[in-house]
Amino acid sequence: GISGKESTKRKDFLRMMKDAEAGKIDAILCFEGSRFSREDKYDVFRNWERLEKAKVQLIDCQKGRLKVDDVGGFITAYLDAHGSREEIVKLSARVVSGKLAKARRGERTGGCRVFGYDRELTDEQGKVTRINFRQKFTKPKRWGSRLVPSAELAPLEAVRYVFHAFHDAFE
Repeated sequence: GISGKESTKRKDFLRMMKDAEAGKIDAILCFEGSRFSREDKYDVFRNWERLEKAKVQLIDCQKGRLKVDDVGGFITAYLDAHGSREEIVKLSARVVSGKLAKARRGERTGGCRVFGYDRELTDEQGKVTRINFRQKFTKPKRWGSRLVPSAELAPLEAVRYVFHAFHDAFE
């Protein structure tokens, strides 16, 4: 559940690399090469070098053993790693872009309730129902939904205060 983009945050990855260097393992088996790492090229190279020095094979279930000891294998491995890195960067940008677009339309961008914002739900007949942010309500799939400032004044003032305090702290 931790991004392969930053191995320094992957405790089990770090432990695996230490075990490799300590001679405790002979091979690392990955469903595909990108599951090993999606870091930038220099970090990937360092990890490949560490495995090579430890004489530990990296095996991709789709493509076989990673062969960084010959030019063709190295280029292929590099292109695969670079493509995986680029894909995760693009995917991240698409997710953020989609969430921003939903927020601009007043739609929720996650499954949780949003403090200080009620929901206006529109059923199939166009009837609008307002749901207070404190209420639990599961929206039927065919209904529309948008966020609107709460009808309650105190939570709305609290949200405004937090936004202004945050804004002022960085000016």
